[in-house]
Amino acid sequence: MQRDGIATYRKTRVVTTNAGGLVLMCYQGMVDQLKMAKQAYEEGDFERKYSAIEKAQGIIEELLCSLDHEKGGDIAKNLDALYRYVSRQIVKADLGKNPDGFDERIHIFSELKSAWETIVKAPPNAVSGKAIRFSNNTTAAGSHLSA
Repeated sequence: MQRDGIATYRKTRVVTTNAGGLVLMCYQGMVDQLKMAKQAYEEGDFERKYSAIEKAQGIIEELLCSLDHEKGGDIAKNLDALYRYVSRQIVKADLGKNPDGFDERIHIFSELKSAWETIVKAPPNAVSGKAIRFSNNTTAAGSHLSA
């Protein structure tokens, strides 16, 4: 019964959240799933690791589908390349039996989440046309669905 309530809450949260909030939820979900995959791998729980990796790959697919290449231009193109790179690296870390290989991907999505929080929290038009600089000197701005 409690599980049904949690599922209903999550569904309501997703349905009522704006596009920026959905991207944030995806980024946080990626971080959570990759941490879970790493922990499960280290604990030898390969079923849970597989499930977490599968969910992470599903999140990447959702993020790829949400990119607006028409409005996002080079930023959408770069995010597309980044998401595809992360997807390949997750598989590489898994096949290489390298749980530490998840750490860079966790860092990437933590950085993206931090930058996106800046975009989402900014007053309207405050970030429009501006890029957010990451610690590794890459940049991003809003290129997903419009809020």
